[in-house]
Amino acid sequence: MNVSLERLEMMRVYIYGSCVTRDAFNLSGAPDLVNYRARSTMGSAFGPKIDKSQLRGFDIEKNPSPFQRRMVKADIEKSLPSDLRRAEFDVLILDFIDERFSVARVGAGLVTRSADAVKCGLRCDPSALVHFGSDEHLELFRAGWKSLLNTVDAEKIIVNRVYWAKDDSDGIPVEDSAMVDRSNMSLDRLYAVVEADPRIRFIDYPAGSFVAASKHKWGRSPFHYVPEMYEATLKRLSSIVSA
Repeated sequence: MNVSLERLEMMRVYIYGSCVTRDAFNLSGAPDLVNYRARSTMGSAFGPKIDKSQLRGFDIEKNPSPFQRRMVKADIEKSLPSDLRRAEFDVLILDFIDERFSVARVGAGLVTRSADAVKCGLRCDPSALVHFGSDEHLELFRAGWKSLLNTVDAEKIIVNRVYWAKDDSDGIPVEDSAMVDRSNMSLDRLYAVVEADPRIRFIDYPAGSFVAASKHKWGRSPFHYVPEMYEATLKRLSSIVSA
């Protein structure tokens, strides 16, 4: 696939989201990627730091993946805001797929309870977890979003409005249909927060676009899509930046 718009190729893009957006940038014609941050919910990334001494049994070196260690370290140290202030980029693309992770309250601080952090030894009392879809999670997201708008010019922000897929490319359900519906309803609540600012632009897709790949390189998942989905991401992005 080749996106011929020269302006798109010359853009400098910062992604804060998930592989849903990042994978599109492996395609020919994709813009220059300045940085990529993932596995960190909005509430945690812009929330209060935790006291590391309260993370008993936690050791970032327990995780064998260098990428996952970097993402966990960034989430714990809350380095995203300062990095966004320093980085030189034309567009910040967001997606909210990693909001699916719970947020853990550790003392007065917050941390994303990602699978990556659990590999590092993150252990949380169930009562300290704020789950995706809850009103409390939405309020943490809202607070993080407000902080993000105080960090980055809203006119530079583009939100990749993606949803969980129900079926894969073989027509087989990927997850329990009710769970997919709940997750997509929770995503809609986040999009409603963002849509309140008329300056924010969205990458939107035609009905039927969200199909999971039965043989995706990252494994079968409701948000590991068929190649046509990632091609549509770049095509829509090119339309937005040329408008």
